[in-house]
Amino acid sequence: FTKEYGATLANTVCTHPGYKSACQVFDDTLQCWFRKMVTGHCDDLPSLFKKRNKDLVKSCNDPDTDHLDIWMNHFTEAEKGYWRNNFKAQAEESKLFDTMNKLIPK
Repeated sequence: FTKEYGATLANTVCTHPGYKSACQVFDDTLQCWFRKMVTGHCDDLPSLFKKRNKDLVKSCNDPDTDHLDIWMNHFTEAEKGYWRNNFKAQAEESKLFDTMNKLIPK
């Protein structure tokens, strides 16, 4: 499951023309984060896929939309807390995650 989805993760997530090549470089890193979310069941947070997916995809694919706008307008406080508790420390400790976040902010 994860391998099949992960094989297309970079192409699915990184649609901005300026990020496509860089995103493919970090595909393994993106797959790692995805596996962690799947195996941890996102701390049992409720799915908001049906409620926000259409607007979120539109914002993520809009080169004029800033990543902070997406963070502030599309994610709940519980989801932000989940990210801070599970990924922020890992990202700050890893040069790979840090580089990825600088090159691909969205």
